[in-house]
Amino acid sequence: MDGGNSTLHFGEFRGPQLQDQWRLPSHPVLPEPEYQALLAAQVAQRGTPQGVVFCSVFKAPLPALEAALASLGIPVLEIGQKELEQVGFRVLAQGAGIDRLVNGYAAWQKWKRDLVVVDLGTATTFDVVASPGVFLGGAIFTGLELCAKALAQNAEALFEVPLEFPKQIIGKNTREALQSGILFGYSSLVETMLEKIAASHGATLFGIATGGLAHVLYDQTAHLDRWEPTLTLEGLAGLAQDERINGNLKPRVGHG
Repeated sequence: MDGGNSTLHFGEFRGPQLQDQWRLPSHPVLPEPEYQALLAAQVAQRGTPQGVVFCSVFKAPLPALEAALASLGIPVLEIGQKELEQVGFRVLAQGAGIDRLVNGYAAWQKWKRDLVVVDLGTATTFDVVASPGVFLGGAIFTGLELCAKALAQNAEALFEVPLEFPKQIIGKNTREALQSGILFGYSSLVETMLEKIAASHGATLFGIATGGLAHVLYDQTAHLDRWEPTLTLEGLAGLAQDERINGNLKPRVGHG
């Protein structure tokens, strides 16, 4: 499970293969019995998993979620920086969110080359990983959807528009002008950041797009070589199979 600021993203794996995925909203945080009912329904449909491996930048629902999993007898393992370092992934940046680190680990395991992961979600993050599996750091910017909402909320004559590229950059009405500025403008921001990051790194970086809004920008943005919508889940699944840490997968004591 990838616990984000907007959604709790679950994935069902058989070995390294993703079988299915589903999401719960991060807000509002539910009481334990409601999480238990939701999870019990998934168990009834899919069977009891060997365990749940998760990382989360949004901590509020974790006590209730962990208690719900404990009541169902499902072992859990929370991934933090310590677990990543135990499997040989070095971190040179202080205070990086665990989602960023897991993305970097997953990308490195998949491609084994200098790369940059662009995670387009509530925030947009740019994270650089270099040989031999070292997280160097990156940059964080306001997410695409938040930018669009802030514009609509703070300019009286403007409004929210679908996050879709218009047919041309010169808008013929306010809707098209907003879409042009928001989408082409944000795409240009991503392109320029990738160029500046590569120049600073001093080498070409393989560009990977992920996150809930990556599908909006991927086809219209240079320097993004792959779109990997389930990168975080794949990283967690790989960690779940790593014998150096999966012995820590154990039941948690319920919270009542």
